[in-house]
Amino acid sequence: MLASFKIPLGTCEAELTFTGEQLVEEDFDALLDYVALFKRQYARKAKAGEPFPKEAYVAKDPQAD
Repeated sequence: MLASFKIPLGTCEAELTFTGEQLVEEDFDALLDYVALFKRQYARKAKAGEPFPKEAYVAKDPQAD
């Protein structure tokens, strides 16, 4: 594990863990893009009154296969 952060989000909390060889500035840019994508998906589902599947929030561990 390279770094781990607990992020308070109102009544919720997120935990962000970086693994791999080296953490670089571009990794944070990629994370911003990823979060923006999921935010758009969440907003679209919420607007349509559809539940957002819990599985969509669970990142698959590539080392689990």
